[in-house]
Amino acid sequence: MKLLTALAVLATGVSAQGQPEEGGNNNDFDEMGGMPSNTVSAEPYTITGTPCSESSIATDPKCTIWMINTDAATSVNIENDGAQVVTNVEAVTVPEGDNPTYFTVYTSGIPDYSVLATQALVDTLNARPMAATDFASGATSVMPDEQPISFGQDIGYVSQGCDLGYWPPGPVCPNDVYKAVPFPLTPTPEATTEEEQCDFGLGIIGLFVNGVSMFDWRDGFSYNGERVWSNIANQFEPLDLDVCGGHAAGEEYHHHGYSTCLQDELQDDGTNGHSPIIGMMPDGNLNYGLYQDTGVKAQSCWKTRDYSNPDDPLGCGGTGSRTCVMVDNTDPTQGTMDASSPGPSVTDEVASLSSNVFVVTSGFYYEDYYFDPDCYAQGGEYLDEHNGHSHGDYGYHYHATEAFPYLAGPDSYYGQVLLDEWTCGDIRPEGGPPGGSDGGPPNGGPPDGGPPDGGPPEGGDGPPPDGTPAPAPAEEGSAAATEAPASAATTVLHNFAPVVMSMLVVAHVI
Repeated sequence: MKLLTALAVLATGVSAQGQPEEGGNNNDFDEMGGMPSNTVSAEPYTITGTPCSESSIATDPKCTIWMINTDAATSVNIENDGAQVVTNVEAVTVPEGDNPTYFTVYTSGIPDYSVLATQALVDTLNARPMAATDFASGATSVMPDEQPISFGQDIGYVSQGCDLGYWPPGPVCPNDVYKAVPFPLTPTPEATTEEEQCDFGLGIIGLFVNGVSMFDWRDGFSYNGERVWSNIANQFEPLDLDVCGGHAAGEEYHHHGYSTCLQDELQDDGTNGHSPIIGMMPDGNLNYGLYQDTGVKAQSCWKTRDYSNPDDPLGCGGTGSRTCVMVDNTDPTQGTMDASSPGPSVTDEVASLSSNVFVVTSGFYYEDYYFDPDCYAQGGEYLDEHNGHSHGDYGYHYHATEAFPYLAGPDSYYGQVLLDEWTCGDIRPEGGPPGGSDGGPPNGGPPDGGPPDGGPPEGGDGPPPDGTPAPAPAEEGSAAATEAPASAATTVLHNFAPVVMSMLVVAHVI
């Protein structure tokens, strides 16, 4: 069993094991369990090979799908050492010679999103539960004048973590991370054994066609830090994103799902048959948008357990309590076992570091889900345990979905990951497929040489740039972390992960 721990791509400041090397930036921690992002580089890459458009595979969709910035256009608001950053994909190349087996995408990771300042957008921003403190003036500075808002433009958020005013208080500003990302030209064989399987890990799991990183559902944290009841980023952080449903971890801008801004750019509105390609995974399989056909959305077959229904055999007795986990969440017939630590009830309230409070109904944690094989057996728009399927001339492919796991996964790819630049290990939440100890917490935590469990989240309390150790975070549930109201069970979770499909912003790309 392997897990995607990191993408080793021309990263001069961070080692492939996820630990800062000498001269690296110890403050560049991503949200995944405190592992530093190893796609951040202090130096630009060198583009090598033949442009895909000039190669023998110039007409292959894997060459043509990318939003290549042929004019070297730069971001209006994002700078790197005083220089404006080139947006989208800078180049796509194949190695010199005949019969290439892979290609490389070179990207800053910074998109050129632009949205209209509509009345709906302004109303949504001002309706945020904490608008009075999220915005410097108590409300967004955007006027409903139908003018474009460029990526990174100040819309009035309080400067905290990132001083641009485009992101809610919390994470750092995104920057050019100089990613050179290889993909196989031919899909790899299906991973049919544990040895062949590459499980998702920390950080990037694929790339959108505009060069933005795909992250999976995780925010790297669990209820009370017990490594069971693992947070779903797309549920916990609907108010910690920009208007396009993303933000940065270790300066790496990313989405945990399908951005409405990218969806609008691709005109993926369900009126023209099957969705277009929105990105690619390292097993060589493509990821498509929401639609299986005109007006028909692809459907995830990951279902939530009903903890309030005594007749649900997976519901821990139906009392509303999270006291059991799945033996194998891909095989519901194996039933449940006692959780190593209980989770919150489905009526409890849980607060993020941004102090937004959520009632954690079933679906907020990874362990709430199981794969329903009867759902997938219906065929058509219903997807397998990797959030993909095969039909027509498309071959096997993934879909973005509005429900968990949102892009692919939730645990592994359909195909094998064979390129050396993508490395795999083994970290899995409790109640996941077999492979972890007792089907449970990660096997040994982060990769050898990585930071200890419970390292800082993205935008969190990592060591400051001068190397001074950060103060230890307060224990969850302590007075230093939160004062719990007498009327509700409230826990502060140390997370700052983004959400995409649950974002509460109406954004229209111009």
